[in-house]
Amino acid sequence: MPDQLMIQEKTRIRIFDSKSLLRNNLVDLIASLLSVLILSEFCLGIFSGAIKVHFTPKEF
Repeated sequence: MPDQLMIQEKTRIRIFDSKSLLRNNLVDLIASLLSVLILSEFCLGIFSGAIKVHFTPKEF
């Protein structure tokens, strides 16, 4: 019976670790996207005189 309890505990730890890892990856992804957004807004502020090129589907 103690072996069964150890197996259950190890399974719980694995599930917790995978949820924690997924949560950390999601937080990292959101932080990266925010960084890119902030950096792009910063660059647009610096190069406000630059010409923006917009493509429409017809042009491809």
